[in-house]
This record gives sequence, structure tokens and C-alpha cells, in this order.
Amino acid sequence: MQYDTLLFDIDNTLLDFEADESQALKRLFDFVGIELTADLHQKYSAYNQSLWRKLERNEITREELLATRFNVFFKENFNRDVTDLNLNDRYINYLSDGHDLMPHATELLQLLEQDPAIRLEVATNGVPQTQYKRLKEAEIMNYFDQVFVSQEIGVNKPNIEFYNYIEDHLENFDARRTLMIGDSLTSDIQGGNNANIDTVWFNPQHLENSSSAQPTYEIDDLLQIKKLI
Repeated sequence: MQYDTLLFDIDNTLLDFEADESQALKRLFDFVGIELTADLHQKYSAYNQSLWRKLERNEITREELLATRFNVFFKENFNRDVTDLNLNDRYINYLSDGHDLMPHATELLQLLEQDPAIRLEVATNGVPQTQYKRLKEAEIMNYFDQVFVSQEIGVNKPNIEFYNYIEDHLENFDARRTLMIGDSLTSDIQGGNNANIDTVWFNPQHLENSSSAQPTYEIDDLLQIKKLI
């Protein structure tokens, strides 16, 4: 066996973040009284992703991201002051209700669980209360030994300190026998590169890699992971 420790990202790797985000945004915009059109949804998603990329580059803090993203978006696009509405807290609650699974996610975890030599861990940049609830309601929490959340650790992927923390908290951790699995080149794959950990880029949409991150493997179906280990 080549790998015995598998680190899984959550969003758009195990759980369908795009589907969960859609239902959360629909409810949030309904609350504000604005119709969430497809164009508006795309505009917000692009804006939100740009903030998370800034977080990965340590250009902003998580607190700044969460405290200002909706306030700035509604001010810039609708000239609406929504500061007193606590939209981020409301959005996180809505998002926590979403737990759509990616295709074959449960099937893969069931297969991997059958091998006692393999340990499964979660490595996510998400919000703790959201990620824990979604994993539990998707009924996949029990497959994992530990859940490593950047906000609880105090540092985000792709920073090497995130992976150093995991190494310090997993018995007999060996980077040479560890695999980081995720959909994000800038977070998961770059993080693995920084930590000298082999990586799997989950790329079901067959996107082009225009980043400096170099995945060890690339797959478009989660079940392909079984053949790699």
C-alpha cells in the first residue's frame, strides 16, 4: 500500500458546496427582499471566491472576510446598508442546512473504511459550525478519525503550518504515505505541495490548471482514488 493517511477536503470534494450555497443564498436574498437571479448568483460567487483566495494568500483575515462580505456586496451592488441584519450569521445557518453529497462520496468512504490500514481525516478551510453539521447530516462524519478545521487550528490551507498541525496531532504521521484530496488548486493542491505531501486534484469539470500548483494525480470521479492507494 502506497498511502495510509488520506486527508479529504469537504466543499466540492465530498459535499456539493455549489448546491448547498445555492439554497442558502436563495433564502438569504429572499430575506433581504431581492430576487436572486442566475447572474446575481454568479456575481456573488465570484466575489466570495476572490475573498477566499485573498485569505489563502494571507491578504485578509477570516474575521474580515466573514464580517464584511455581505455588507460590502449589498452596498456596492444595491447601495443597501445591511450592517444591522447580521447576514453572515444568517447565511452560515442556512448553509449548515445543506449537505448534498458529491457523486460516489459515500461509496468511496465505505470502500476505504473496509481497510483497517487506512485512516481518513478531514482537512477543511470551512466554518466549523457549518462543516460539522453538514458532515453529520450527510451521515459521513463517522468515517473520519479527526476533523481538522483551519479556524480552529488558527491557520488556513495552503499554509504549511496547517499541515504541521495535522502532523503533530496524528500518531505515526508520515508525509510520504499521506495523500491530500481536494478540488482547489490554490488551497488543497498548493497546500500539499508546500508540505511535500502527494495530492489528488478532484477535477470533474476538467478545468485547465493555470496555477503554479502541481497535483500528483488528477481524477474526475472519486472512486478512482481507490486505485491510487
